[in-house]
Amino acid sequence: MTNAATLPTAEVPRSPFSRDLLENLLATATVLTAVQPIVDLESSNCIGHELLARARSDSFGVRIKSLSQRADSMGLAVELSRWLRQYGLGKTASRVEPRRLFVHTHPRELARPDHLLESLAKSAERYPGLALVVEIHPQAELTPVAFSKLRSSLKALGVGVAFDGFGEGLSRLLELATAPPDFVKFAPEMVRGLDQRERSRAKVVSPILQFIRSVGAVSIATGVETPGEMDVCRDIGFQRAQGSIVGRPWIAA
Repeated sequence: MTNAATLPTAEVPRSPFSRDLLENLLATATVLTAVQPIVDLESSNCIGHELLARARSDSFGVRIKSLSQRADSMGLAVELSRWLRQYGLGKTASRVEPRRLFVHTHPRELARPDHLLESLAKSAERYPGLALVVEIHPQAELTPVAFSKLRSSLKALGVGVAFDGFGEGLSRLLELATAPPDFVKFAPEMVRGLDQRERSRAKVVSPILQFIRSVGAVSIATGVETPGEMDVCRDIGFQRAQGSIVGRPWIAA
């Protein structure tokens, strides 16, 4: 269980007023940390985990989405994102094997990449030996030039980059060609039903997977739920997979 008193010093809002609002928000919910494995489709070995947040009220269920919406209405979405990331790392960094964690960012965090880099630099220093991979939200507005600069800065910190939700939101195709990330995570909607009525979609996805591999990035199918979907993902060229058939999220704290 966590509460406002446990706000990590390095991740608190810069404004005292914002800090008070965030503390009041977090005091209404119990924040839980979960991780979900990501596996290699050839060897079936786990190559890392995605860090997830769950929230529940002391008296009734509260989804993390509801907590995020409340933070957004209070102008604290970025602060909450930083806090959840740091809190989750503190609970899981020493408990996962292999030691690679994919962590989320809020779309608006990319508006101030200097703040994001400062936060991640402190995390990298606090957890030596942990391979961090930052997931870029599909709705984050980032020009190819700005992404290229961010990519270089993250690389200098030893932090990887993944495009999250590929296939929804902004396409990122230009960034793939000019400054490819380390990983490309396809949205569940791009994977669901590939083995059944959506086989025609596989003909569209397959050449994109070949292009991703050609630029040195690694493709990840997310939301894989059935053996049939897993087989098709492997057949058309996905390199990694994440979903309930691979492993459900487990609560770390």
